[in-house]
Amino acid sequence: MIISTHKISFYKIGIAVLLCASSLHAQAPIDIERKTAGGEYMVALTMYDRMPKRVLTPLSIIAAAKSAWALGLSERALAEYDTVIRSEKLSVLELSRVNFAKAAIFLQQQKYQLAVLSVDEALSKLQNPSPLRGAMLMLKAQALAAQNLYPGAVEILLRAQSEIGDESQIEFNYLLGKNLTQVGRYAEAKDVLRKIPSTHERAPDGIRELIHISDAEGDYKKAAMWVTKGRESYPDSFLDSWCDYLLVQGAIAADNGSADAREEIKLLKQTALKRLAPSDSWLALIIAAVEQHSWANGQAISQAGLLRNNGGQHE
Repeated sequence: MIISTHKISFYKIGIAVLLCASSLHAQAPIDIERKTAGGEYMVALTMYDRMPKRVLTPLSIIAAAKSAWALGLSERALAEYDTVIRSEKLSVLELSRVNFAKAAIFLQQQKYQLAVLSVDEALSKLQNPSPLRGAMLMLKAQALAAQNLYPGAVEILLRAQSEIGDESQIEFNYLLGKNLTQVGRYAEAKDVLRKIPSTHERAPDGIRELIHISDAEGDYKKAAMWVTKGRESYPDSFLDSWCDYLLVQGAIAADNGSADAREEIKLLKQTALKRLAPSDSWLALIIAAVEQHSWANGQAISQAGLLRNNGGQHE
């Protein structure tokens, strides 16, 4: 028997409602925390909404806020966090964590100034160095960097180095390296970015930053080396036309006048012509770079021939 799509949809909704309803018999605030911890966010939030406000605890309100955020209801989450803050029933650590959560939501919403204000409020409650403070400082640096306030972000990250937990160290290295790059402290940035393991999910991002540094320093050979390494290690990354341009520039920089070197430049140009859209601005730069290099080589060859014809004599 074939069931229509509409019937399947109503069937699934009905099952979800029954499962949700069966989970709402428990009326203790602790059950909201348990459902949230178990990833049953909709059940937890529905339970919270149906529970009398007088029996709710600060931790159950926090759990409801977490569930709302997990469901993509950011404004609802912020409202619940504000509710629990106004209750004035939180410990210093709990209050700090709530403000940290608010800062993370504001960062996600791209409300960077509010993120900084909230994380500063969170930090004000924690005086002693700790991995939690380190995570807060990392978030503040991200909010500053998002506003192009890179010197401030670098200052915050350098101050946070001793407080970063082991589980956050690689993300910290990437964030610090990226911001050091933005302020032109390339040597320090390279040292930090090279610490990112090749097996970590941040490795492609770290290599891209190293490419940016080599490009900014005008070291096209090194930039091409990093692009090649990136494409070999992460086939789905580094396929953008900027990388093609750097490969061509790297080949031009490495040209020793041999036939093999000229052939490599030619092949890179042909590959770009096949792969990139005609309207791509990097393709135009690739063509211009190759033509300029060919013209310069032609001039050099012509002058060398002229010198040979004149017996090496020149004024």
